Amino acid sequence: KIIFSNDIVMIIFAAFFIFILVINILTTIKYKKMFREIIIKKMVNLYNINLEYFLNKGIVETEYNESGFYKEFDKYHSENLISGRIFNKYFLKMAQVTTKKVEILKDDKGRITGKQDHIVFNGLYGEVNIKDLDKLEIEVAPNTIKSKYKSSRIEMDSAEFENKYDIFSNNKIKALEIFSSEVIDKMNEFRANMGKTIQIRIKNGKLFFNVYLGEIFEPPKLKNSIDYDVLYKYFKIIDQPISLLIEILKNIDEMK
Repeated sequence: KIIFSNDIVMIIFAAFFIFILVINILTTIKYKKMFREIIIKKMVNLYNINLEYFLNKGIVETEYNESGFYKEFDKYHSENLISGRIFNKYFLKMAQVTTKKVEILKDDKGRITGKQDHIVFNGLYGEVNIKDLDKLEIEVAPNTIKSKYKSSRIEMDSAEFENKYDIFSNNKIKALEIFSSEVIDKMNEFRANMGKTIQIRIKNGKLFFNVYLGEIFEPPKLKNSIDYDVLYKYFKIIDQPISLLIEILKNIDEMK
């Protein structure tokens, strides 16, 4: 008759627990990969045949740094790339971007006890090469009391827009041509549909944007992977920024 000691029982229990945990993690990783590679990839292609989705690709850090968004970070990661032509000729790249600042933890005697990551930005970032507008600078950002007194600020004819955004430019006439009433309406629509403000910057012949959405294209945990609400949420993440960009690019095209 074999008698197991308490230590052996605990070891066996711990090993079994770790085994189950690893299987669960591997299953979750496989599910996430399949959800994105099958469902999200197909959704992007059906939305626009000129666009492609890449699970493990993203926007490189040097390109992200060009935008000047959220400069202070120590760690950078990007995935879920969507790229291709929109409005016939403009090349779009947008992806999940996560940046983090590392905090050094110390005890009351000043000795280092560890490190802690703080998220600086986590959401959707994108860029479009618009060329021929190298000298034009425009920025649309969430409004603040301080920014209302900047000389480069432009007053827009929309109370809804003015309540959430500020727009600045080194060329007021061109800024108003690009950010027409139709574009402003699209931006108001974007916020109403997404519940988030979008930050836009035009400089050095490129248009940059980002939206703090958190993680995107995550498979549902408690719902069917083809649940309508889940798919519609991810459709909006694809459609809303692109629809807004196309409206802006129409005006840029007419202005050139």
